[in-house]
Amino acid sequence: TVIARSIREVSSDRSLLIDNISNALTVAADDESTGRKMFLFLGLPGVLAAIALVVFSANLQAESQRREHATMRLHGADCSMLIRIAALRTLIFAGCGALIGVGLGFGAAESVLGSPAVLATPRRLIAISFLVAISANVIIVLIVLTGKQRQTLALEIGSEQHELTDAIRPVWHRRQLDLLLVFTATIGVGVEALMSPPERVSVSQGQATALPLGLLVVPMAIWLGGTLAFGRVVHGIAARRREPAIGRFERLIRGSLVRSVQRRPWSVANAVVGISLVVAFAANLAAIDSTYHRTKSADSRFALGSDLRITSLGDDALAGEASLRKELESAGVSALTPVTFSLENSILIGPYDQARTDLAAIDPPSFARTAAFSESMFDQSADKALRKLARPNAAFVSATRADDLSINVGDQVQVLLARGTKQQKLKTLDVVGLFDAFPGFPEGLDVVVNRSTYRSATALEGVDFVLARTPDRTPSGTAAIASRITRTVGDRYPLRVVTASAYLNKDQSSLTAVNVRGLVEMGMGFAFAIGIASILMVVFLQLLQRRREYVALRAFGTSTPSLAALILGESLFVVLLALAGGLAIGLVMAHVFVIVLRPLFLVTPQFHVPIRFLVEQSVGLVFATVAFAVAATALVIRPQAIAILRET
Repeated sequence: TVIARSIREVSSDRSLLIDNISNALTVAADDESTGRKMFLFLGLPGVLAAIALVVFSANLQAESQRREHATMRLHGADCSMLIRIAALRTLIFAGCGALIGVGLGFGAAESVLGSPAVLATPRRLIAISFLVAISANVIIVLIVLTGKQRQTLALEIGSEQHELTDAIRPVWHRRQLDLLLVFTATIGVGVEALMSPPERVSVSQGQATALPLGLLVVPMAIWLGGTLAFGRVVHGIAARRREPAIGRFERLIRGSLVRSVQRRPWSVANAVVGISLVVAFAANLAAIDSTYHRTKSADSRFALGSDLRITSLGDDALAGEASLRKELESAGVSALTPVTFSLENSILIGPYDQARTDLAAIDPPSFARTAAFSESMFDQSADKALRKLARPNAAFVSATRADDLSINVGDQVQVLLARGTKQQKLKTLDVVGLFDAFPGFPEGLDVVVNRSTYRSATALEGVDFVLARTPDRTPSGTAAIASRITRTVGDRYPLRVVTASAYLNKDQSSLTAVNVRGLVEMGMGFAFAIGIASILMVVFLQLLQRRREYVALRAFGTSTPSLAALILGESLFVVLLALAGGLAIGLVMAHVFVIVLRPLFLVTPQFHVPIRFLVEQSVGLVFATVAFAVAATALVIRPQAIAILRET
């Protein structure tokens, strides 16, 4: 802008200044703000999941420290002293954990982005990020843990044990928070369904993509409300199951497991909620990442027209269409189609008005085999539309242009073909359908006609570019065939070959050009680590509550394998329930999030579930549960039984 202003001041009377970059830069600045908000909402569930784990660990630690606090109070320690001790201990642990976490986060960012990119970041921003992360961690942990300590220490020693039993409902259940969040999510989904489809924007016109970021609250409500509601269901099932008849204990493992769940329904429900939050967060990230990159690939293929676009760099390079077809097929192309197109090469005359239009002439049968279609772009199916276009004198008109010129399907219109050339010809065509966008023309197209109709009317045989489809549609596969075409066919024809993976639509949001896979994979890695930590808490911290029970079982003759099977059964029961609920909630959450991202793409995003990845992550969590259960069994059989049984 400064350079443009200087040029105008120097030669305002003798030059015409065309600024073709300011729009793109202005839109990119708006896209950056939108991208920051998107990343905030993508990462916020991880923060909330960590807070939920802190609350869960605080509840488990409160009972394990009950005897220690009671002893200190009997020796004269008052509540304020115990709270100060708890606050100091929490501050030390939270500070150490925050420093370790910041170090791990910095190392992960460096491994994804590379050292030069990280070191190029202003030191002030890095310092602010570190301070925010450390301060937030310490403050949240301090508030949660000291608050729980204050709550338990405010009770008398006799009533404290009753407070810490499983009969006390959690706060979210007493306040009906889960039902409130589910109701909010339902209202949000209804509002989202009633919203009109987003309008497509143009960077060349200075329009930035306007995402309905307010609707990002909906997936958050689904995530938190759905998980808490699932915990309510788990508690209801566990609490309402009937006790086995007297004298029918059934088998040792099964009978002990059933009674353990029935006696501690809220402990089971809270554990399921904690792990489900993390699993849902990871499933949400995985589904969004898979859908985003598949849609991004389909969007590039639609904008380019197919896997490859071959453009002539000479006057007659594409004139020998038959010979060129053989050359390209020998290079590995599976299908190809010629296209005739140029800007404002026609005039469309409607019932009341006319306009200069951009017209493309295609061969419908080969175009159907080659081009990358999106069904949402037509007023009918793509196959049916191309069959209609194959009729003589048929034409498709863009919905926008048809609305401007009051043209409807079934009307006859006049089109001046090959405008501005010696072969221009006025032709009467039948409008057989409308389209919103057409493969290969992301900037817009007004009229599409049959190439045989175009050639018979104008006697023009020229081809402006060729679209080609490859057997291997991966980026490496298309790049290999493009290189082969350049080496072989390019020696005889001056051609330019563009692949869909390398194509960038200049008129589209810059957010679609961002490769976020590394950052999302880092987030999923952290989510998996948090899942491992939550399982570790469930197995070992609950073990501290149950040591007397396990030692009593040993005293009554329970073998070590049976005890290990009991610990493993309880742990797997919680983890498998959490996996089932977390995966379902995470996928629903991701589906709503993907709907918010619709304005970013030309094609409508098709929600994709990365089944293989989710199965691998689930199997990893199950194996971690088995390993922790085996380690917990070793801890149970190691201590002296008398010392544990003396604890009250």
